[in-house]
Amino acid sequence: MERLRGAPALAEFRNDLEDALVDVAAHAVQALIKLREQRESGSVDVASVGENLDIALTALRAAELTTAVLRSATVAS
Repeated sequence: MERLRGAPALAEFRNDLEDALVDVAAHAVQALIKLREQRESGSVDVASVGENLDIALTALRAAELTTAVLRSATVAS
């Protein structure tokens, strides 16, 4: 793991992973907030909640891809 910190390219991947995970959390929380607000108003717009979940899933896929790159880089070194 120490080698990851020293390699600039791998450090960028680590930063990308952190960014993607923040996006996953942010959009999942936003979906929960929208759902709660809509339930309280008595009308749930599934499409708007689903949009945030789709964005969260895209960020999760980016995180998975970045993790795969980091794993292959650590195995190769």
